[in-house]
Amino acid sequence: MAVFVIAWLAYNRDATETSTFGVSDVWQYEMVPIENGAVGPESFAFDPHGEGPYTGVSDGRIIKWNRR
Repeated sequence: MAVFVIAWLAYNRDATETSTFGVSDVWQYEMVPIENGAVGPESFAFDPHGEGPYTGVSDGRIIKWNRR
C-alpha cells in the first residue's frame, strides 16, 4: 500500500497547485507565555461552530485562540 501511495504522489506531483501565499504569510505566529512549568501544546481542536483553535497544555488548562 505504501509503495502505491508513493508512486501516486510521484506521478501527480506536477499536477499540484502552487499556493498564492508566501512563506511569511503562512508562518506568522505569536508566542503565548505558559507559566508555572506547564508545557504544550499537547493537542488542537475546533468546536462545532468553527471557533478556536483550542489547545491543551500539560497542567490541564485549555487555551482558546481569540482573533483580534
